[in-house]
Amino acid sequence: MHQRKFPQAAALLVVTAALFGCGTPGTQTAPPLTPTPASTLVPRPSATPIPQVLLIADGPVAWEGDLNRWVADRGWQLEVADPSTASTRIEESAQVVAVVSAQEMLRAELLRAAVKGIAVVLIDFPGVDPGPSLSTIGNGKYDQAGFLAGVTIGLASQTGWVGQVTATGGPDEADYSAGFAQGLLWS
Repeated sequence: MHQRKFPQAAALLVVTAALFGCGTPGTQTAPPLTPTPASTLVPRPSATPIPQVLLIADGPVAWEGDLNRWVADRGWQLEVADPSTASTRIEESAQVVAVVSAQEMLRAELLRAAVKGIAVVLIDFPGVDPGPSLSTIGNGKYDQAGFLAGVTIGLASQTGWVGQVTATGGPDEADYSAGFAQGLLWS
């Protein structure tokens, strides 16, 4: 009986293989044809312009080097102009205008620039009240130092909150504190 089982098992295996291997082919459907989208030209984004700081001064400014380093550290550019050519430059490229002892003829252009949202800082420029885009600094060194400290701290703050520790009431504390507050407002 052993001999009969082997041929029967082999025959069953051949029949099974034939049934599974020779079945009807499945129906294959081709994917639907969709039109290829036409290529379109996408304009390259324009480079962001480098912010310009325009310094208007009647003559040499002692702290211009410090301002130039501060501006360069932020990736900005400092441009220096005298008051006679400054009125056209304000409209052209400046985002920030700093004016040191400027002539009276610039007053209208500076106020117009401040209204347009260009930040204007007037240094030693009497008779102008500060506003939203217009900051003023008086005649002392302490208020200028306070202003620069206020701007620097305001720009460095990541939360918008700034704490201030004041001095013990020395003769220049009011000037420094006023300059610091203006610097914070400006930043």
